[in-house]
Amino acid sequence: MAGVAQADRYYEGMRKPFGRPIGRAALVDDDQTIMRVKVEDGDEQEARKALERANHKMPVSCRVKIEE
Repeated sequence: MAGVAQADRYYEGMRKPFGRPIGRAALVDDDQTIMRVKVEDGDEQEARKALERANHKMPVSCRVKIEE
């Protein structure tokens, strides 16, 4: 028998779990586009710098690909 607070949740199989979600997740395949940015001519380098900055905050390895 569990001797902790909310032990009923343990034995009820989380039937009615209350509270807030603690995180988010997305299932991403290999070579799947995560972000797409459309910029004017001449702003490609600025967009590349912004995407590389965002890349450091991603929990997976990403690459920036420029298409015309």
